[in-house]
Amino acid sequence: AAVTEPTCTKGGFTTYTCSMCSDTYTADETDARGHEFNDGTVTTEPTCAAEGVRTFTCTRCGTTQTESIPTLPHDYGAVVTEPTCTKGGFTTFTCSMCGDTYTADQTDALGHVPGTGKVTIAPTCSAEGLQIFTCTRCGVTQTETIARTDHRYSTVVTLPTCTEGGFTVYTCILCGDAYTAQETAPYGHSFGTGSITTLPTCASEGVHTAYCSRCGAERTTPIPKTAHIFGPWRCTVQPTYTSDGKEVRQCTVCALTETRPVPRLEKEPLTIEQTQITLLYRETAYIATSEPVTWSSSDMSVAYANTDGYIVTTGSGTAVLTAVSQLDDSTAACTVTVRYAWWQTLIRIFLFGFLWY
Repeated sequence: AAVTEPTCTKGGFTTYTCSMCSDTYTADETDARGHEFNDGTVTTEPTCAAEGVRTFTCTRCGTTQTESIPTLPHDYGAVVTEPTCTKGGFTTFTCSMCGDTYTADQTDALGHVPGTGKVTIAPTCSAEGLQIFTCTRCGVTQTETIARTDHRYSTVVTLPTCTEGGFTVYTCILCGDAYTAQETAPYGHSFGTGSITTLPTCASEGVHTAYCSRCGAERTTPIPKTAHIFGPWRCTVQPTYTSDGKEVRQCTVCALTETRPVPRLEKEPLTIEQTQITLLYRETAYIATSEPVTWSSSDMSVAYANTDGYIVTTGSGTAVLTAVSQLDDSTAACTVTVRYAWWQTLIRIFLFGFLWY
């Protein structure tokens, strides 16, 4: 067995080793002994500005540890500053060891002790005066204003008129300062009943005139125009099926004219007797319409309508004949189908198209 003794920071134990196979284990463990510090020595002396340091050393292993030593109190000396007229007094405390300083025991400023004032500028009604005071303690001077004296006003009264108000003007006989007060409203005009000086017509307004009995001012008032006196309506443009007409009337006094539209004429819609018809080549037919029309054809090589309304066939096929109303441009259509008769077909075959019936 090999015994390991404990130290200040580590425990002790016994190591057992087999003499034949070298197998080993530990047992009999003991606790660490811990440090045994001495009473310590001061390694840094404390001051009033910083803490000191005390160092402790283990008597067994030599390990050290430190602890702080509280700072020392300041050693203050006092210097008193007396108050003046404008500044307060105070005491300054300064540490003889570290120079730390602060102020306390503050007192108020004494304030000036003014003597008897001396007037340097006498006041008037238009300007303030000045007075100087000197402090008996420090000799500082200060000035104060002296209030202006009162004005001595004279008055001038202006009476009101019809259009302007009245007022009183106050003027100082010493400095000329002036202001107005006691303002009154204008009287206003006093117009009589007046009379009509210009009669109104339908072309121009009339005029009513009145005069103020107080100042003679003239007031004119317009009189509205009279109504027009119109004659009967006369038709100047006759209405049609496609456009409105127009009527005119005229004032018998000022010749002013007014116009108004006359509604266009109304009629029944355009109709045709037949809308589909089949004809043989060279055959004709009449298409009756409800009003005068103008015809057009979609294929003149098949058929068309002449000015009398008769269909003229010019070849086989289908053509649409369109009738346009000569009254209001409305339209209607007739589909015309043209074919050849059997004998017309034989002739075409016989002649191979070189001659035609």
